[in-house]
Amino acid sequence: MSGIGRAALRFRSLTPSLAAALVTLALITALLVGLGLAAGNVINSPDAAGNIGRFTSLALDGGGNPVVSYRDDTNADLKVLHCGNPNCSSGNVISSPDTPGNVGEDTSLALDGSGNPVVSYVDRTNWDLKVLHCGDPNCTSGNVTTAPDTAGGFYTSLVLDGSGNPVVSYYNATSFDLKVLHCGDPNCTSGNVITTPDTAGVVGYYTSLVLDGGGNPVISYFDWTNDDLKVLHCGDPTCSSGNSITTPDTAGGFYTSLALDSNGHPVVSYQDGTNSDLKLLHCGDPNCTSGNAISSPDTVGDVGRHTSLALDGSGNPVVSYYDQTGNDLRVVRCGDPNCTSGNVITAPDTAGDVGRHTSLALDGSGHPVVSYWDAFNGDLKMLHCGEPSCGTPPSPSPTATPAATGDERVWGDANCSGSANPVDSLLTLRHDAGLSANTGDCPDLGQVVDVQNASPHPWGDVDCGGDVTPVDSLKLLRHDAGLGVSQEPNCPLIGSLVRVTE
Repeated sequence: MSGIGRAALRFRSLTPSLAAALVTLALITALLVGLGLAAGNVINSPDAAGNIGRFTSLALDGGGNPVVSYRDDTNADLKVLHCGNPNCSSGNVISSPDTPGNVGEDTSLALDGSGNPVVSYVDRTNWDLKVLHCGDPNCTSGNVTTAPDTAGGFYTSLVLDGSGNPVVSYYNATSFDLKVLHCGDPNCTSGNVITTPDTAGVVGYYTSLVLDGGGNPVISYFDWTNDDLKVLHCGDPTCSSGNSITTPDTAGGFYTSLALDSNGHPVVSYQDGTNSDLKLLHCGDPNCTSGNAISSPDTVGDVGRHTSLALDGSGNPVVSYYDQTGNDLRVVRCGDPNCTSGNVITAPDTAGDVGRHTSLALDGSGHPVVSYWDAFNGDLKMLHCGEPSCGTPPSPSPTATPAATGDERVWGDANCSGSANPVDSLLTLRHDAGLSANTGDCPDLGQVVDVQNASPHPWGDVDCGGDVTPVDSLKLLRHDAGLGVSQEPNCPLIGSLVRVTE
């Protein structure tokens, strides 16, 4: 059921006139989003057929339309989505290019020169590494599927070399080693070379692979034996000689995602499993042997799982990840290449349990596009951000004190129930109509409060427009339905925790 549908069910206990008003507002919002007229982020669920959407991997085609590989858990199949527009709101084509057995976990996708998807993934029935090369952009005909390694292939990461031949890093669950496959042709049918560049203990979880300027693989991965983040820089395209392996962080390295900066230096996002923090490594040289910078851009709660990283035009990292504490999708846009200052963290989707298995790309304007799993509904979800930071979070004031003063409140939670929901939307409408609106222990609606790291605002003015109006009620509904909400500058995100002083 959609977020709008669930919200409508909650209104049955309200008075008929107010319930009708709220449902009408929600339907108008959905219509605006469908027409592409609503400002801000756009969130869609392009595939909700059963329990689907884990293990996503995303690329953008030449028109900026997302192409996503993912797992259908209901049928144990591999699926591929080719969106009909950049927001995945119409013209989508969904195919199931591999259905025999239990397939489709740990997918990684790239597009060949003709825009045809190439996907690596796991065949759990036979414990094989599989590679799919689609015969057309929608994977509907001419597909070629091979199993280039039948000794196990988990945590796959795939790129294409200069000749369009797949290169895949993965974990061999039989020998507990990191392995690399370099296919001899675009379909992986002949001339394949498989190497095992790291065999020291249980290594090769959460691999992420890119090719340097010479076509040599660079791979980040997790060393389970020692709980370390490791980086491999291969000495040749098949990783058969001259390899460099370093351990730039010994405090854990789950869920890695890697890119190379303009100098060929690795940049890696990952989770510090010891402290449950999001971390960012920027290596000081191509082998990560010196000058490395490590930062922790998000340390609030259990964060940093399922990371996916891209670099913007200035070389600053942009990372999507899962907030386990809040069960939310989060995005951080770093303010510098090391993620040490000017970072902006947003939670663009907080509807239910969302944000696992993220995959991120930047569109032509530098706006994040993210595929991820909605665990609450069992759906594949797509986020297309309306601006580079995916929202307008609170900005620290130059004179703000770091001390935590005031009461901790949820922004938009008018009656302090613990969450911003349709009841708060109803209270907002009652206030606007001059009716009684009991907010319990919270400030009265319209009462001006001081918000830490933001300017003073009337309580209930969720978008900081200057007054409590039906627009705030509408935006609360949009938030509850999982839709994007635009905010004024220095205004907290709906659903975020803030310190409020009356």
